[in-house]
Amino acid sequence: MRRSLLLAAALVLGAVLANTLLPENGYVAISFRSYLVEMSVPTLVLCVMLTLLVLESLQTVARWPNRAREARLEQRRARARTSISACSRCRPAAGASRS
Repeated sequence: MRRSLLLAAALVLGAVLANTLLPENGYVAISFRSYLVEMSVPTLVLCVMLTLLVLESLQTVARWPNRAREARLEQRRARARTSISACSRCRPAAGASRS
């Protein structure tokens, strides 16, 4: 996630610099049904990268419950392993005689 944020920050900075420094930075017109969206190429790149970052963040948030469930299950298994090993050390073996 950190790598994605650094990449997005670098792309935002690049898009802003390209928009301000380049005299001819390209032109994009997207027409869909009755809508027309006009922007420069660096702005389009910025929009695409931000969309990808948001989608990746949503995917991470959607996986949190599953990761938490797996972590709880692993903790439960670890406690069970230590409980069984501690219990087997305390009890005498089945064939051992008590005096």
